[in-house]
Amino acid sequence: MTIEKLTKESAQGKSKEILEQIDGAFGMIPNVYGHMANSSNALGGHLAFDSEIKNGVLGAQLIEKISLAVSSLNECEYCKRAHFTVGKMNKVDPNELKKNIDGKSDDPKHQLAIDLALNVVSNKGKLTSEIRDSVKKGLSSKEIVEICAVALSTTFTNLFNHVAETEIDFPEIH
Repeated sequence: MTIEKLTKESAQGKSKEILEQIDGAFGMIPNVYGHMANSSNALGGHLAFDSEIKNGVLGAQLIEKISLAVSSLNECEYCKRAHFTVGKMNKVDPNELKKNIDGKSDDPKHQLAIDLALNVVSNKGKLTSEIRDSVKKGLSSKEIVEICAVALSTTFTNLFNHVAETEIDFPEIH
């Protein structure tokens, strides 16, 4: 482990408060947040950013589908398991979630959102002409912005988990 994992007992100040809130809300503190708690600013900012996006137009199911596809692209096993678990909690069919791991969806609009997110991450925001044309026809400007935000937030946690060498505390994908 590269970055120390803090607990409610070892954290101090704002980090301790945030970890206590997470534990109160979920009954656990996912390991990624224990590592991220070394900076209350990073953890608090990340949680606030995600909270704002969850209040947007995409909906919890699509956010998890995008996050799962991006996590797979970024080879983050921790986030793949986390988003698979949360996706099931948000009533996404497990077979659909397995397709999302491969960048696929049965829903055409969700497929377009996943394609956009994967294109943004893999091409550093430089969209292919095919994706640009499809997106213009199928997504609103607000949806495009929020899909980019989900891709960004997910990539942050993916890369952070690689750096922190976060121990996986979510179940295997079945």
